Amino acid sequence: MLRELHILNAKERDLMGKIKFYESSDIDYHFDKEIKTQPPEGGETTQTFRSSSFERMMRLEVEHNKVHGRILKLIDTIKAHENDCDRLDFDRKRHEFNKQRVKGEFIINPDTNEIDDSYDTESEYNPENI
Repeated sequence: MLRELHILNAKERDLMGKIKFYESSDIDYHFDKEIKTQPPEGGETTQTFRSSSFERMMRLEVEHNKVHGRILKLIDTIKAHENDCDRLDFDRKRHEFNKQRVKGEFIINPDTNEIDDSYDTESEYNPENI
């Protein structure tokens, strides 16, 4: 998710650079494409399609808004994931503390003199579990 966020931020910066280019551009119309057709009566006709700087800037603004919306949604997803991880860690600690409380055996951290709720009594060798 963080990698995608970096990619979207780079895309947003690129779009903003293009928008600023068209805002500062002195050219009113930009060449888009040229189509050459051959009518049935012979000869050749050429159609040139041009767009104004304003039209291009508006299309870039729409794309920028889409990218910015995706960035905001991704940030919300990352934040929700972090909150879920914090909640799971808190629930694990609460569960460990409740196990110690039920057994009546509290494990005290000698450095802080507080109950150590990160200690998993079932993962260590415990003669009572045999």
